[in-house]
Amino acid sequence: MPAFDAKFFTLLLLIVFALMGTTFTVAVLFFGYELTNADIPCSIIASPLVAYFLHNILKRKEPVGNNE
Repeated sequence: MPAFDAKFFTLLLLIVFALMGTTFTVAVLFFGYELTNADIPCSIIASPLVAYFLHNILKRKEPVGNNE
């Protein structure tokens, strides 16, 4: 298995974008949050980083704490 799975990363990226959009929508509609100038650009920058972090966690070959 390759270390980087592009299809899986793309799926995670779409999920992270959807979750960020949902989070902003809920915050604006239900909690009165007002978006700042940094919210959208920083979300676009942070989403691939979060998706890659999740990709590495979910694609780990060896379970953590199995040091027998």
